[in-house]
Amino acid sequence: TTTGSGAQPPTLTSVTQNSGAAGTNPQVTLTGTNFVAGQTVVTLSSTTSTVGSSVTVTGTTTATVTLTLGNQPETFGVTVSTAVGMSGSLNFTVTAPQPTLTSVSPNSASAGIAAEVVLSGTGFSTGATTVTLSSTTSTVGSVTVTGAGTAVVILHLGNQSETFGITVTTAGGTSGSVNFTVTTTGSGAQPPTLTSVTQN
Repeated sequence: TTTGSGAQPPTLTSVTQNSGAAGTNPQVTLTGTNFVAGQTVVTLSSTTSTVGSSVTVTGTTTATVTLTLGNQPETFGVTVSTAVGMSGSLNFTVTAPQPTLTSVSPNSASAGIAAEVVLSGTGFSTGATTVTLSSTTSTVGSVTVTGAGTAVVILHLGNQSETFGITVTTAGGTSGSVNFTVTTTGSGAQPPTLTSVTQN
């Protein structure tokens, strides 16, 4: 349809950039036709990502806008509207963020035990987070993500003293490494245990 002045609805032919990491605020450039300064609205078919700034129309064929992306990966449609009508939709993809690992608590434990440690960072994802150790004797028993920035891990520590790196991997990539130290007593002997006290 057209108005009496012959104005046409907008078209949308490209979105650049068309992807961004979750939790970020990318500025994207929209290209099409019939954009109108002060009368152009960008709409996202998303329940978590939003338009973070007003639309800046730099010409009838170009506009820029900043998006506020949600914290979960998704693909949503982007449309442009003016007083005359709405464009077709083009997709924008939200990718998983690269995780970070900032601390491991505790960061040491005795050899030969199953140690519970808390990992702190960002970008952890429930059911999709892997913990890796740069060790040939210690292994990961389980990983429980309790939030986007926290996970609880059970480490099965070897019987020798060592220092190894811990990294976290998700669909967004792999974090930097944080060290964990396995300690022993004396020349490798294990701590004593007390099994009974007998009155004689």
